[in-house]
Amino acid sequence: MPRYRPKNPVRFDRQHSKPKTQKAVASPEWLPAPDADFVAWGNAAERARSEFKALWRKYKPQSDENIARALGAARNVWHYALDRAYPVGFWNGLGDLLAGKSENLEPYIAFLEADLYFFRSGYMKAEVLKGLKRTPLTESQRSRLQAVVLAVIEKGFRREFRDYCQLARRIQTEEWLQEVEARLSSGDAGIALRARWVLEACRKR
Repeated sequence: MPRYRPKNPVRFDRQHSKPKTQKAVASPEWLPAPDADFVAWGNAAERARSEFKALWRKYKPQSDENIARALGAARNVWHYALDRAYPVGFWNGLGDLLAGKSENLEPYIAFLEADLYFFRSGYMKAEVLKGLKRTPLTESQRSRLQAVVLAVIEKGFRREFRDYCQLARRIQTEEWLQEVEARLSSGDAGIALRARWVLEACRKR
């Protein structure tokens, strides 16, 4: 199976299979149950990151040991949640996805459908989108990804939007393009602009 080697620095273990994280030493009450789905853990990862950053702003080299311990515990909780913020099988099959020969696209389509926001999630969505452009899709998968792109047009700008536009070229149908065109008349200038960008990408030769 091809190894996944990120273009930009990111915390990976030696097998480049998933982010290197630490086990949480404490479990805040707001953490999801151990068997919760990746959506719950993705939301928890962003909350944990916010709490870590809040403590970091208070930390000074001369801070007492209590703050230092709390900061370390908050970091571990963040990493613990981050380790569970991706669907089962996400990392093991990422190399195949990027090589355009994945046999299991469910973790990646589900990840895009959830559209979670947490540390490095935008970067990983961009990687998934690049892989999906190279991978054969069923009609059902194409339909789900069409819904994902429409949702992104509605939601707002993000760093990986160019990759969504490029995916749109692979999944376009006449009926779907009509749905995109309908958003050109939206009263929200951002929605209209994103719809135009998707259409421009689909019309490129």
